[in-house]
Amino acid sequence: MSARRTILRTSVAVATLTVVATTAAPAQALWVRPSTVPATDAAGATNGCVASAAPMLVGRYGTGAHLPESVQLPVVLTCPAAADVRKVTVALSLLRVLPDGSTETLLAHSDVARQSLWTTPITSTGASSFAGCALLGGAGPHDLLVRTLVKTKTSVTDTSPYVAKADRRQTVTCA
Repeated sequence: MSARRTILRTSVAVATLTVVATTAAPAQALWVRPSTVPATDAAGATNGCVASAAPMLVGRYGTGAHLPESVQLPVVLTCPAAADVRKVTVALSLLRVLPDGSTETLLAHSDVARQSLWTTPITSTGASSFAGCALLGGAGPHDLLVRTLVKTKTSVTDTSPYVAKADRRQTVTCA
């Protein structure tokens, strides 16, 4: 009986020690990339394309006053015709920035737009995703971070796309 009590005390002590160490850990600094960046390939060369995580906008999007208030998360890409871009993929994720600098994922990283144009090069395009204010927690200010990933290709078989990763951290206010 005494051996069993010793094992239980050891387990409780270890669990308590682990919890104290976890809650005492300092918050990590939040890393945010620039909001406008050039697209580069794996070697670091650029094709002249520039992607931007544009400022977030709050409003009612679509037709009809019955639609809920949402935050628009726009991404813009511009390319010179010489880049010969024929396919674009835009992906993003939305994170809430907590007071200690940590983040909470609201929208997981996923594709929001794809465009292919085989007759002429793509020189300008944009995409948006929307997050309802209810998802953010309702009325009031929300500290958000959008992380974007834009890939440009010159053909379907292009195995080395040019990639741009842009972020935007912004506080938006829902009514």
